[in-house]
Amino acid sequence: NNLFTGIFNVLTTPLVLSLTSPTGLGIVLSIGSSGVVLGSLMMSIWKAQEHYIKTIFGFTLLTGLFILLAGLRPSLSLFTVSDFCLLAIYPVISGLVQVMFQKKVPPEIQGRVFGLKDPIATVSLTLGYAIAGPLDDLIFEPLMAPDGLLAGNIGQIIGVGQGRGVGLLDIVIGLLAIVGTIAAYQYPRLRLLEEELPDAIPDQPFASSKL
Repeated sequence: NNLFTGIFNVLTTPLVLSLTSPTGLGIVLSIGSSGVVLGSLMMSIWKAQEHYIKTIFGFTLLTGLFILLAGLRPSLSLFTVSDFCLLAIYPVISGLVQVMFQKKVPPEIQGRVFGLKDPIATVSLTLGYAIAGPLDDLIFEPLMAPDGLLAGNIGQIIGVGQGRGVGLLDIVIGLLAIVGTIAAYQYPRLRLLEEELPDAIPDQPFASSKL
């Protein structure tokens, strides 16, 4: 999902600037940032002690939906609401994933596991940053130009012209995120991970073992 997040984040600025002024962009980004704050507050008061996996899948499904909605129409209000909700979800997913790793991975190897997990997440996010521009400039914007290949069909629904290539790309990655999440949920080992994999047993103090 970090790959899609990277693509979405990079293309937020050009999409919003196709709908409003730089001042409007600043307002949209500020509202989105408040979503991050709200999500972080939600995570800080989270009381649930189970069903983490189902919650992670549910919120991941919502990220795909909000990415799709952000590109669906050339509407600043629709994008702003979708971006706010999306950014509010990110801290919750990140926090729940961290909780799951800490619960299921033995403490003595957590450092190695986190040392592997974090670079993988960073690489996928960076890849999203790298491919977003070429995908939009070389493929999606030409398709959604007024005389583009998709202007007469999809363009009738989502609009044509500047920024609509980004909109179409957001729709595509949103759909991919939704389909990928649903497909992953069908895999029992992932869906039932919380029940099948026992919680890690904390290391016993060395002194206690000598008593």
